[in-house]
Amino acid sequence: MSTLDLKPKTGNVGDTVAVRGKGLAKSKSYDLLFGGSKVATFKTTSTGSIPMGTKLTVPEVATTGSKGELGTKVQIEAVSSTKTDARGTAEFELKASVSSEAPTAYLGDQVTVHGNGLLPNENYQITLISPGYIPYAAGLMDTDAKGSGTTLIVVPDYVGGGRFQLDLLNRREVYRALEKTSPVGILGFSYKSLTAGKPVRSSGGLNCPVRISIPFRNNSAITFLPVVYAIIYNAAGQPIRITSSGAGLQPHSTGDVVFCFATLQKGKYKIGVFAATGTGRVLSKLFTFPLVV
Repeated sequence: MSTLDLKPKTGNVGDTVAVRGKGLAKSKSYDLLFGGSKVATFKTTSTGSIPMGTKLTVPEVATTGSKGELGTKVQIEAVSSTKTDARGTAEFELKASVSSEAPTAYLGDQVTVHGNGLLPNENYQITLISPGYIPYAAGLMDTDAKGSGTTLIVVPDYVGGGRFQLDLLNRREVYRALEKTSPVGILGFSYKSLTAGKPVRSSGGLNCPVRISIPFRNNSAITFLPVVYAIIYNAAGQPIRITSSGAGLQPHSTGDVVFCFATLQKGKYKIGVFAATGTGRVLSKLFTFPLVV
């Protein structure tokens, strides 16, 4: 009697599965079929066993049936080209999976998300689950005939930093489509999110005697509004004035941000430049530079 044993017996697309077995035709070439598709070959030993080290990689296969993402039984067969030779069969439980190409991301970054082992030609919602178990909708994913999908999501600025989990929701019947989520680290803002060039001072009119122009680039997919604001420090390092540019930069755009200081007395100062998003989350101080009036 032929037997076929798998380790593990359940898993996701791309997983490696060790295959053991005995009772097959002796010293014969066999194919391993996963759901009817050839995924590996091997030659049996002189006693009709599957040789040690025989493995297969779970191929792209769509799940079937109601809530199939949570586990679908797929038949694995060991088949010889000779129809009369003994065959081996076993069941593998395929489960859905989701993953991101980057293990970490900054707020505003674009992240590529992959889903596998899902229902074919279906639509899913991608959700970020916060450390406090709060779900945030982050994007949508359509699957192909093999139950696989790839999409880009933008990490929203309102989620904050922390260790999040990627989850999938079946939108047609509204249920969680995963038993196991995928981790992704959200690092908050970074200096690469917003970059600035050299500030240029110029003389303004009566309402703006001191005018500072700074070229900025928004490298993220988040709109900063207001883009930046500035604090004037006196010689003792005390903040004495704050002003906002009152303008916003569109995602992945470049533009000059202008500050107007109307009531500064003559003297030496320092300017600290900060940034904030539309939801008020503040980017750490970008830089400081001296100012003489």
